[in-house]
Amino acid sequence: MRTEDELVVVELPDPTSPYDHVVEELLPEPPPSKPPLATGAEEPWLHVVKGRMRLYYYRGDRLEREYPIAIGANGGQKRRVGDNRTPVGSFSVQQIQDSRKWTYDFGDGNGPIRGAYGPWFIRLRTPGWKGIGIHGTHDPDSIGTMVTQGCVRLLNEDLQELKEKVFVGMAVLITER
Repeated sequence: MRTEDELVVVELPDPTSPYDHVVEELLPEPPPSKPPLATGAEEPWLHVVKGRMRLYYYRGDRLEREYPIAIGANGGQKRRVGDNRTPVGSFSVQQIQDSRKWTYDFGDGNGPIRGAYGPWFIRLRTPGWKGIGIHGTHDPDSIGTMVTQGCVRLLNEDLQELKEKVFVGMAVLITER
């Protein structure tokens, strides 16, 4: 067992698992009582807390919904392309794309997987980084793990619900805690 950025992780006993490690215990604290992002009284925004493996949907300073997520396979701040880290900072929604027909080859011998990103890809404007977004998954068991190449991954049904609430230009804050 080892600690990474306040997460307790354990090595998986199954060597055939596609995940390097899973979260054994998340930080016990509730969501922030005072949101760290100043917005209008009723303006909606998102807060991704990597250390809690949660995405919080706020309307102003009122928490309305939270979702379990998966994040980058490596902890800490994104430093370079391909480092499999989820960037930390203040971002915004750049585009909402239908990704149902998109494919991705995970290099596991199964070839390209259609629907690997779930039904939607909520692309974030992340200066300095391309291709970072919030998307679904073809593998629901990956939620709650550190497995992505830097994106935030949700269950498809949660993504579908969230997609109805987000809009281009919406503020997105990603923090460690």
